[in-house]
Amino acid sequence: MPSQDLEIISRFPNIFDLSGDVTRSSMHWGFQMGPGWLGIMERLCERLVVIVEHPSAQIISVKSKWGSLRISYRGGGDAFEYEVEVAKAQSRAVCETCGAARKDYEGGFGGRQM
Repeated sequence: MPSQDLEIISRFPNIFDLSGDVTRSSMHWGFQMGPGWLGIMERLCERLVVIVEHPSAQIISVKSKWGSLRISYRGGGDAFEYEVEVAKAQSRAVCETCGAARKDYEGGFGGRQM
């Protein structure tokens, strides 16, 4: 697991399913995304730690797909879902690689960001 991922995950261990059970969570691989979105994930965790009402509410997967952040989770309520959706929307405006404001380019498959 990359050290940047580990730093965020270790600060907010209750938010992530770290059970190691690959049938329930892919968090043992860390964040499957570029470093440009680490700030988005950190801010999401800071908000979630305040609103988590159910101890069973946990993120089970964080990855990049089609130029957007994908976050899968189990449990949680409306506030949890809202914060996850805000983070996904923010990722569409930020470069996955460097974290700068997004500039789309024509061509390529999957709409990668630069």
